Amino acid sequence: MFATPTDLSQTVSEPLTTEDESIVTYSGNALADDVISEELQATLNRIAAKAADRKDELVDMLCDEQPHKSRIVDEAYLACTWWEGCYYCMDEKQQWHRVKCFA
Repeated sequence: MFATPTDLSQTVSEPLTTEDESIVTYSGNALADDVISEELQATLNRIAAKAADRKDELVDMLCDEQPHKSRIVDEAYLACTWWEGCYYCMDEKQQWHRVKCFA
């Protein structure tokens, strides 16, 4: 079960921790996302090593529709990539997180 605030703008005084570690915390803000399998982590590492960073593209796209999420992506993630209809971003612990998908 996720330990997330009901509103992404809600701040917390301590970083959130969960059993599955699927919560990304940054400056007291939480951005919940899907758990990424080890296999997908490895695939994304291979893709990111060969492809250009798509973080700026993702931040620009989110700026109008989800400005708070855009700021979190810009400040909390090191790099982003695209794979099979989704943007994934890497945190400081070298873990990938699904940020935005398109059907």
